[in-house]
Amino acid sequence: MTPSDLSSSAVVRLPAEDVRRLPIVGIACGLAIAATVLAVMETGLFNAVIVVVLWLGVVLALLTVMPP
Repeated sequence: MTPSDLSSSAVVRLPAEDVRRLPIVGIACGLAIAATVLAVMETGLFNAVIVVVLWLGVVLALLTVMPP
């Protein structure tokens, strides 16, 4: 087995906007998990309103990171 030369391999560079998107996607995932758990555990009108607001937050967070 021959050793591979790592200096000749391609370098992967991420644009800054890709790195900035990651925390917003994390927020969207957290909101989605919270909305799902709340929807499964509780019932009632107030809970339904909170779940809808959380899912709207997920949609808005994902729309901010989507490419134009």
